[in-house]
Amino acid sequence: MRACILASSSKGNCTYIGSDTTHILIDAGISVKDIEQKLAVLNVDPENVSAILITHEHSDHIKSVYNFTKKHKSCFIYVHKDTYDALLTKLPSLDKRRI
Repeated sequence: MRACILASSSKGNCTYIGSDTTHILIDAGISVKDIEQKLAVLNVDPENVSAILITHEHSDHIKSVYNFTKKHKSCFIYVHKDTYDALLTKLPSLDKRRI
């Protein structure tokens, strides 16, 4: 298993945690292009990311949640129940079946 911080600042946060069989992002606060480029350096295919865990709904943590999950259809979103409504308020087009 490995964990790599892809971005950590007020401009965007994203962390990768994965193994040979499981690939997860914690937050997606940077562009999809940046996420994909940083995963490529780690030899991780974005299509293999199965989940994004959202810590909270601030924009520097959710910037690309909608676009990443729209592009990479096998990725689900996990949030705390208290964050769910706030996330949908900020990103109303999210597919609720994937949260």
